[in-house]
Amino acid sequence: MLKLLGAYEFAPSLVHGDLWNGNVGTTIEGKPAIFDPAVYWGHSETDIALARLFGGFTETFLRPMNQCVPRFRMKRTGCRFISFITCLITTTYLVAIIWIIVLRKLAR
Repeated sequence: MLKLLGAYEFAPSLVHGDLWNGNVGTTIEGKPAIFDPAVYWGHSETDIALARLFGGFTETFLRPMNQCVPRFRMKRTGCRFISFITCLITTTYLVAIIWIIVLRKLAR
């Protein structure tokens, strides 16, 4: 894992942090809008990874993002790694919520 992470360097970028199809829409004028951010400085492929992980985005949406995000020597590996970490965190979070619900019911 450390070998994979050390394979390239990147400069942190300002990312949306919670990009999924529920946080994308259009304005009254029909212009695209992205809302409900969880903005932080992170890996520039984070938003692409989240968009691909949770789906609901067309290549028309993703193509310009792929052109703007700085490319790395390992190309999509960063995106796959971020998707993996996001899945791991989401799964851990959901399991924790389930345990809290179960423990509360058992405590009654």
